Amino acid sequence: MPKTSMDLNASCLFPYSERDAAVDRLHAATAIYTKEKVIDQLLKHVNWPNSELSLFDPACGDGSFIMCALQRVSVRCNDSDSLCNMRGWEIHPQAVAEARENVSSFLVQSGWNRALAEKTAHRMITEADFLVPNADPGFYKIIAGNPPYLRFGNLPEYFKKVYGEQLPLHAKGDLLHAFLDRCRSVVTDDGKIAFVTADRWLFNYSAAALREELGRQWGINYVSRLDPETSFYRPKDRRRGSLPRIHPVEIVLANKSASQIALTKDPVYPDMEEAEEWTGRTLQDICSVSVSPWLGPIGLFVVDSEVAKALPDRYLIPCVDTDDLDYETGTIRQPSKYAIATERDERPCDSIVRHLLANIEKMPQRGLRKDGRFWVPPERIPTELSMPRLIVPRIARSLKTVVVPPGVLPINHNLSVLALNGNDLEAVRETITCAQSQRWFKSKADRLENGYFSVKTRTLRRLPI
Repeated sequence: MPKTSMDLNASCLFPYSERDAAVDRLHAATAIYTKEKVIDQLLKHVNWPNSELSLFDPACGDGSFIMCALQRVSVRCNDSDSLCNMRGWEIHPQAVAEARENVSSFLVQSGWNRALAEKTAHRMITEADFLVPNADPGFYKIIAGNPPYLRFGNLPEYFKKVYGEQLPLHAKGDLLHAFLDRCRSVVTDDGKIAFVTADRWLFNYSAAALREELGRQWGINYVSRLDPETSFYRPKDRRRGSLPRIHPVEIVLANKSASQIALTKDPVYPDMEEAEEWTGRTLQDICSVSVSPWLGPIGLFVVDSEVAKALPDRYLIPCVDTDDLDYETGTIRQPSKYAIATERDERPCDSIVRHLLANIEKMPQRGLRKDGRFWVPPERIPTELSMPRLIVPRIARSLKTVVVPPGVLPINHNLSVLALNGNDLEAVRETITCAQSQRWFKSKADRLENGYFSVKTRTLRRLPI
């Protein structure tokens, strides 16, 4: 039997503590509750109810998954024993109280005695932290829920210390990673894990070790994207109408011997029809794809035309930033900024030195060089600028290209595409922007907000030719 709330959280006996404050902050950052229609659909994918009525939600919030599971079974009046294998754990006291109230009210409406309904709800919903070492909920056929998503670096300091001491390395990237990893220890060999999660753990390179570890035992039975605007609601103490800054999926994991899709360190993309792996040539076979250098803020290594007039031409390269790109015509506007190009091992002329020293306070800390060579920009300027290239914006709703002529330097981390081995740049441009490439890109790229995608070098390099 699971430990009681008192057993697992002795801090409840004491005044508001560091842990209490951390729990409140954690709840405020992660409380994203799932709407009933999404839960019902997910429960159908795991054929709930099963013969044992065995289901566990490790982060149950206000009890929405438990409630939907209850509504799909025949609850015998005042038969508390029939529900003994349906459990939910939740770390936040207020959410626990709401979940218990929701369960007991449902049982009373089903004809139960109120006292027994409240006792049963108290037993079904436990205030406990699923990730602490002594947490032991037992074993269940179905693990179902919407676990929290929060990068480890954004956790309250209390939980960084508590979890950091006991979580395995592959589960430390995000709370979601920790929940996925921990669930393996509480589900039966023939059971399933049915979760609503953020999509990023499926394909981010930083989660490769987690996927590989989970894949030793589990595979994917089902995965599909969800609409964040219609799939969630916030608890009452959250700003109304605020949406999660995630791209959610519903996913079912099962023992790998019974799963449909293998889970390995390789990325898995939810848009399966558009995400079949390409084995032919890719963009990196005919192009160099790199990130344009960041040279610091305007006024230091990047100057406007007025400042440039007072500096020697031999140190200046015309440069273009995002605001100089015209996506409608696919060209750049007349460059109005210049990059100061210096050599690492050659101190520049006095006028360049005076300019840099007079403006050195503009450089952020990460751009200051420890070797004392203040005349070198924070990132290397490419030496080969004699050929035209394409600029691809790193944040966009679709793949776009702009032609940059020879002798002009793209800056500030937009992607730079240079045709190799005599390949025609216009043909490369057509390849990148064609309809097939757009569909492929949208199935592979990391999603941001408001329909935007993050365009990364490793994604663009794998674009099929």
